[in-house]
Amino acid sequence: MNLEFQERDPEALKLYLRASKDLATTTGYARGALAEMYSGIGRIYRREKQPKQAETSLRKALAVRTEVLGEDHPLVAMDYHNLAVQLKDENKLVEARALCAKALVIRQAKLPADHPYRLGTEELCADLAPTKKRASLAPTK
Repeated sequence: MNLEFQERDPEALKLYLRASKDLATTTGYARGALAEMYSGIGRIYRREKQPKQAETSLRKALAVRTEVLGEDHPLVAMDYHNLAVQLKDENKLVEARALCAKALVIRQAKLPADHPYRLGTEELCADLAPTKKRASLAPTK
Protein backbone atom coordinates (compact mmCIF):
# COMPACT_ATOMS: atom_id res chain seq x y z
CA MET A 1 0.00 0.00 0.00
CA ASN A 2 2.80 2.38 0.76
CA LEU A 3 4.15 1.98 -2.76
CA GLU A 4 0.71 2.63 -4.19
CA PHE A 5 0.27 5.80 -2.10
CA GLN A 6 3.71 6.92 -3.30
CA GLU A 7 2.34 6.52 -6.86
CA ARG A 8 4.80 3.74 -7.59
CA ASP A 9 2.04 1.72 -9.22
CA PRO A 10 4.11 -0.80 -11.23
CA GLU A 11 5.99 -1.87 -8.10
CA ALA A 12 2.84 -1.87 -5.98
CA LEU A 13 0.89 -3.90 -8.53
CA LYS A 14 3.60 -6.54 -8.66
CA LEU A 15 3.53 -6.92 -4.87
CA TYR A 16 -0.26 -6.81 -4.67
CA LEU A 17 -0.55 -9.59 -7.25
CA ARG A 18 2.00 -11.73 -5.43
CA ALA A 19 0.36 -11.10 -2.06
CA SER A 20 -3.11 -11.89 -3.42
CA LYS A 21 -1.87 -15.30 -4.55
CA ASP A 22 -0.33 -15.94 -1.14
CA LEU A 23 -3.50 -14.83 0.64
CA ALA A 24 -5.94 -16.67 -1.63
CA THR A 25 -6.29 -19.63 0.74
CA THR A 26 -6.51 -17.66 3.99
CA THR A 27 -9.55 -17.88 6.22
CA GLY A 28 -11.11 -15.76 8.93
CA TYR A 29 -9.75 -12.37 9.85
CA ALA A 30 -6.61 -12.78 7.69
CA ARG A 31 -8.88 -13.06 4.65
CA GLY A 32 -9.63 -9.35 5.03
CA ALA A 33 -6.10 -8.65 3.82
CA LEU A 34 -6.98 -10.43 0.57
CA ALA A 35 -9.89 -8.02 0.08
CA GLU A 36 -7.52 -5.10 0.58
CA MET A 37 -5.11 -6.53 -2.00
CA TYR A 38 -7.91 -6.84 -4.57
CA SER A 39 -9.02 -3.31 -3.77
CA GLY A 40 -5.50 -1.97 -4.31
CA ILE A 41 -5.17 -3.88 -7.57
CA GLY A 42 -8.48 -2.39 -8.71
CA ARG A 43 -7.38 1.15 -7.86
CA ILE A 44 -4.17 0.74 -9.84
CA TYR A 45 -5.92 -0.75 -12.87
CA ARG A 46 -8.46 2.09 -12.73
CA ARG A 47 -5.68 4.68 -12.81
CA GLU A 48 -4.01 2.78 -15.65
CA LYS A 49 -7.27 2.93 -17.65
CA GLN A 50 -7.75 -0.85 -17.66
CA PRO A 51 -11.48 -0.96 -16.87
CA LYS A 52 -12.09 -4.70 -17.21
CA GLN A 53 -9.24 -5.57 -14.87
CA ALA A 54 -10.26 -2.82 -12.45
CA GLU A 55 -13.86 -4.01 -12.36
CA THR A 56 -12.83 -7.64 -11.86
CA SER A 57 -10.52 -6.77 -8.98
CA LEU A 58 -13.05 -4.48 -7.30
CA ARG A 59 -15.72 -7.20 -7.56
CA LYS A 60 -13.33 -9.65 -5.91
CA ALA A 61 -12.62 -7.15 -3.12
CA LEU A 62 -16.35 -6.72 -2.51
CA ALA A 63 -17.02 -10.47 -2.49
CA VAL A 64 -14.21 -11.28 -0.07
CA ARG A 65 -14.89 -8.35 2.24
CA THR A 66 -18.61 -9.20 2.38
CA GLU A 67 -17.71 -12.81 3.18
CA VAL A 68 -15.43 -11.69 6.03
CA LEU A 69 -17.32 -8.72 7.49
CA GLY A 70 -20.95 -9.15 6.47
CA GLU A 71 -23.24 -6.97 4.38
CA ASP A 72 -23.45 -3.88 6.57
CA HIS A 73 -19.84 -3.05 7.43
CA PRO A 74 -18.41 0.39 6.50
CA LEU A 75 -15.56 -1.26 4.55
CA VAL A 76 -18.13 -3.13 2.47
CA ALA A 77 -19.77 0.24 1.80
CA MET A 78 -16.38 1.47 0.57
CA ASP A 79 -16.20 -1.45 -1.86
CA TYR A 80 -19.74 -0.80 -3.10
CA HIS A 81 -18.83 2.86 -3.58
CA ASN A 82 -15.56 2.13 -5.40
CA LEU A 83 -17.19 -0.40 -7.71
CA ALA A 84 -20.01 2.06 -8.43
CA VAL A 85 -17.42 4.67 -9.45
CA GLN A 86 -15.76 2.18 -11.79
CA LEU A 87 -19.08 1.14 -13.32
CA LYS A 88 -20.02 4.80 -13.77
CA ASP A 89 -16.79 5.25 -15.74
CA GLU A 90 -17.81 2.27 -17.89
CA ASN A 91 -21.31 3.73 -18.38
CA LYS A 92 -22.90 0.75 -16.59
CA LEU A 93 -25.26 3.12 -14.85
CA VAL A 94 -28.05 0.80 -13.72
CA GLU A 95 -25.70 -1.40 -11.71
CA ALA A 96 -23.67 1.62 -10.54
CA ARG A 97 -26.86 3.18 -9.12
CA ALA A 98 -27.79 -0.03 -7.30
CA LEU A 99 -24.32 -0.37 -5.76
CA CYS A 100 -24.23 3.29 -4.79
CA ALA A 101 -27.61 2.91 -3.08
CA LYS A 102 -26.25 -0.05 -1.06
CA ALA A 103 -23.19 1.96 -0.05
CA LEU A 104 -25.39 4.88 0.95
CA VAL A 105 -27.68 2.78 3.16
CA ILE A 106 -24.68 1.46 5.08
CA ARG A 107 -22.96 4.83 5.35
CA GLN A 108 -26.15 6.58 6.48
CA ALA A 109 -26.59 3.95 9.19
CA LYS A 110 -22.97 3.90 10.35
CA LEU A 111 -21.53 7.37 9.75
CA PRO A 112 -22.52 10.85 10.95
CA ALA A 113 -24.30 13.11 8.48
CA ASP A 114 -21.21 15.28 7.95
CA HIS A 115 -18.70 12.43 7.47
CA PRO A 116 -16.72 12.89 4.23
CA TYR A 117 -17.28 9.30 3.07
CA ARG A 118 -21.02 9.57 3.58
CA LEU A 119 -21.09 12.91 1.79
CA GLY A 120 -19.03 11.48 -1.07
CA THR A 121 -21.44 8.60 -1.53
CA GLU A 122 -24.42 10.94 -1.37
CA GLU A 123 -22.81 13.04 -4.10
CA LEU A 124 -22.04 9.98 -6.22
CA CYS A 125 -25.62 8.74 -5.93
CA ALA A 126 -26.91 12.17 -6.91
CA ASP A 127 -24.58 12.20 -9.94
CA LEU A 128 -25.85 8.76 -10.94
CA ALA A 129 -29.53 9.65 -10.59
CA PRO A 130 -31.32 9.40 -13.92
CA THR A 131 -32.19 12.72 -15.45
CA LYS A 132 -35.69 13.33 -16.72
CA LYS A 133 -36.14 14.43 -20.29
CA ARG A 134 -37.33 17.99 -20.31
CA ALA A 135 -39.93 19.29 -22.67
CA SER A 136 -38.68 22.00 -24.92
CA LEU A 137 -39.45 25.45 -23.54
CA ALA A 138 -38.99 27.11 -26.90
CA PRO A 139 -42.08 28.98 -28.06
CA THR A 140 -43.95 27.49 -30.97
CA LYS A 141 -44.99 29.57 -33.98
